[in-house]
Parts: sequence; C-alpha cells; structure tokens
Amino acid sequence: MKTRMKQLATGTFLALLLVVGNVKAEGTEAKVSASLEAIETKLSLENWMTDERVWSEKPAAWMVNESETNLNVENWMMDENIWYENPANAMVNETEEELSMENWMTDENTWNSTSAINNTLETEKEANLKIESWMTAENVWNR
Repeated sequence: MKTRMKQLATGTFLALLLVVGNVKAEGTEAKVSASLEAIETKLSLENWMTDERVWSEKPAAWMVNESETNLNVENWMMDENIWYENPANAMVNETEEELSMENWMTDENTWNSTSAINNTLETEKEANLKIESWMTAENVWNR
C-alpha cells in the first residue's frame, strides 16, 4: 500500500511538472537589435524552374556530366622491392628524446623572482578598456 501511494504521488508530481512546464510564457524571447536582423528578399519562381525540358530525363545541353579518370594500378604499386626488401624505402620510425629536467625549471630565481614576474607582466599589458557612447545608449539596448 505504501509503495502504491509513493508511485501515485510521484506520478501526480511529474504530471503537474509537465502541465506547469508547458504553460505559455510571454516575454521570454531574446530581443534582437533591428540592425542585426537579416533581411531576405522574397523568393520568386523563374521560368526555367518550371520548364519541363530542364527537368526531363535526358540531360540538358547546359548540364555537364563530370567524369573522373579511371584509377589504374601502376608498376611501383606492385613492386615488391618498394614494400618489402629495400630498407631505404621503408618507413622510418621516429624516436623522441626523453623528457628531462632543465636548469630553468628548477631554478628558484625563475619562479620566486619578482623581477621575472614584473618583466612578464610588462610584456603582456593590454590597453585599458574604455566605455563608448553606444555602450550606454538607451536606444541601442531598449528595442
């Protein structure tokens, strides 16, 4: 009996959530500035779009059938010396150096020095941001 009551309560709660979640809310759309809206021209039918000769089964004169050249097996593709016996043509396995600690990584002057930090900050300075008139204009934001 207790389980049935919990199931009934859970079902009722979920149904209530679905009903409340589907209520039509107004004013939730994002406002888009009129200057950012895309203006599209109206579509219109042209004669060639409805001309039966253009869309018939036979290719029209203005349609070009593109064809690719056939792929052929060339001699070098079948040459066993290239793939098995000739080490000069074999693929080279690259090896990388092992990671190692370098002096600058463990140098206390590098990490604790305020001069090093100040030098870094001086090279990475950006121009100060300024408030421009369009940023505070009411007619830009209240459309």
